[in-house]
Amino acid sequence: MVDVYAVRDLASIVRAEDGSFDPSGRLTGVKEFSAEEFAARDIEAIKNPPPAVALAGDPPSAKELEDMAKEYEAFGVTYDIKNDQWYFNGEKVRFFRDVLTSNGEGVTSGKFKGSMRVLGSADGTVDIYTVRDFAHPDASGNGTLTGIEKYSQAEFDEHTQREEQASSGFCTVE
Repeated sequence: MVDVYAVRDLASIVRAEDGSFDPSGRLTGVKEFSAEEFAARDIEAIKNPPPAVALAGDPPSAKELEDMAKEYEAFGVTYDIKNDQWYFNGEKVRFFRDVLTSNGEGVTSGKFKGSMRVLGSADGTVDIYTVRDFAHPDASGNGTLTGIEKYSQAEFDEHTQREEQASSGFCTVE
């Protein structure tokens, strides 16, 4: 028996006909684990992989990010365009989930239908999420933004574990 893992070219993103793409890159081969690599595997991560993510469209432009930041500003979230860094009350944001529209189901329930943004930076120190009133859509058709909250320490730790397995970015789920 032999244990192998996928080798991917993260610089070669392949787009589907609908414009979506898989951020995990193009599969270029498989490689055998060394004895040390095999022993160092995170079995829990293998048993409980992060949900599959597909991105649609192109990442937002600097102008789009600035426009997004205007909506969040009243709630303590700012964006530094020069450093491509989000801040919440002065702390660097690592993970920022904004559920824009929702059918009322949790995003991890398997029944969620809606759209969201996921923003952030690997060197951030705080994870945050939006609170929106979906019963009262804003001019863009998204739930009206009513607040920004910090994730608990347990949720931060869970995101830390997931981030080691997947990269963050911008995504839309519909």
